[in-house]
Amino acid sequence: MTKRKTLIYIAAATLAALSNLMVMLPFARATDLVIIAHKDVPFDSLTVAQVKKIWLGKTRKINGAAVMPADLPKGTPAREMFYGNIVGKTEAQLSAYWMKIVFSGKGTPPKIFNTSDDILGWVSTTPGALAYLEEDAVNDSVKTIALEE
Repeated sequence: MTKRKTLIYIAAATLAALSNLMVMLPFARATDLVIIAHKDVPFDSLTVAQVKKIWLGKTRKINGAAVMPADLPKGTPAREMFYGNIVGKTEAQLSAYWMKIVFSGKGTPPKIFNTSDDILGWVSTTPGALAYLEEDAVNDSVKTIALEE
């Protein structure tokens, strides 16, 4: 093999390895997120489909109980992981979606909190409240909800 072919081969192999890493990294990090709820919600798990419907404003009740989702601000890593890996929307898609829904009068986006502590305080004192946080930010003032396929 010539030196040029060897360099091209090494560059291609490196690029392929980096591509695989970039595809796998968000999914590995998504496991650090958990869904939390007020301790009195009448369920212990949600499906991915239910979570999508809740955060996209398509359902307001689970098992007959009212639910209210919370969000972190745009650009936070946890929000990007949650919407990208669980809801399946980019920030641009999400903004366009909510502009359409709000303009048509069909709903309002989840309430936004600036910090994990703000979300914990709200979820722990608000019946029906739901949120997503990084697992290490969660304490025993809230209930952790299992996420099912």
